[in-house]
Amino acid sequence: MVKPYCDGVDLNCGCPQAWAIGEGIGCKLMSCPELVRDMVKAAKERCGEGFSVSVKIRIHLNLQYVISLWKIVTELH
Repeated sequence: MVKPYCDGVDLNCGCPQAWAIGEGIGCKLMSCPELVRDMVKAAKERCGEGFSVSVKIRIHLNLQYVISLWKIVTELH
């Protein structure tokens, strides 16, 4: 849908606003790393390898959690 108009998209998994969390988006997505991985994979498959898909996250107090999230999201094949 947006590919003809931009070079990439940013998946915002960092918005801390209550309405976003209530809708299951924003930083709520940080608790669903497999879903984020699948969303990135779907965007890359649909738009092609040359299309940039980035993921914005918040740094969690537990840095191991952030590293685990990163590993799951980047395990794209």
